Amino acid sequence: MKARRPKQAPRGRVSIDDAFRRLLPALSPHGAVELMNAALRDPRRARLWCNGKVVDPGFIRTHLVVRARLMAKRRWTAEIRATRALDKPVEAYTWQTEAKQIEALKPRLSPPPSTQQDRGTTILPVTPARHTPGPKPTDDWPLLVAAKLIYIARYDPEALLNAEALIEPMQKFLQEEIGWHPKDRKQVREKIVFLLKFVR
Repeated sequence: MKARRPKQAPRGRVSIDDAFRRLLPALSPHGAVELMNAALRDPRRARLWCNGKVVDPGFIRTHLVVRARLMAKRRWTAEIRATRALDKPVEAYTWQTEAKQIEALKPRLSPPPSTQQDRGTTILPVTPARHTPGPKPTDDWPLLVAAKLIYIARYDPEALLNAEALIEPMQKFLQEEIGWHPKDRKQVREKIVFLLKFVR
C-alpha cells in the first residue's frame, strides 16, 4: 500500500502579504494596498480565497479590507482586517489570492527607447511629454501630509500611534507626489504631531 502524499497548497495562490510584496517594487506600501483593495472588489481583476473558497466581492466590500502595517525595523507587511464581526477572528482564516492576477495589476513600464529604420530613414525615440514647466507647489506640502494622514487613519489607524515611524514614509510620499520633501526630519515630525494632536 502506497503512503499518501501530503496535500500541497493549490498552485498559483499566494498569501496576502506575499501579494503585497510583489507590488512593492512598483508602488508605495499604501499605493499597493489601495490597488489590492480595489482589485479584490472586482472579480474580473483579482479573487480573494478564504480557506480554499472564493470570497464574494460583495462580502469583501462590507466586511474586509487589506491594510498595510509598518513593523519593527521599518518592515512593511499587509494583512486582511475585518471591518465587521466575523464568525471567528480574522486570523483564524487562511486568506489567499492568485499570483497571476496580482502580477497583472503591476503598472506597466514603458520599453526602453530605441531607434527604428523605415525605408532608410532613422526615426529617433520620442521624448515623453513632461509636466508643465515651473517650480513645484512645495508650499502645499502640509496639506498633502494631512491628506495622507486621513488615508492612513481610514486603512491603518494603528500606524498613527507612532509618529516617529511615519516620518520617512511621509518624506517618500511627498517626493513621489511633488518631487520634493523637507530634508529636516524634525520639520516633518512637528507637522505630523500637530495634525494628530486630537487623536493621540
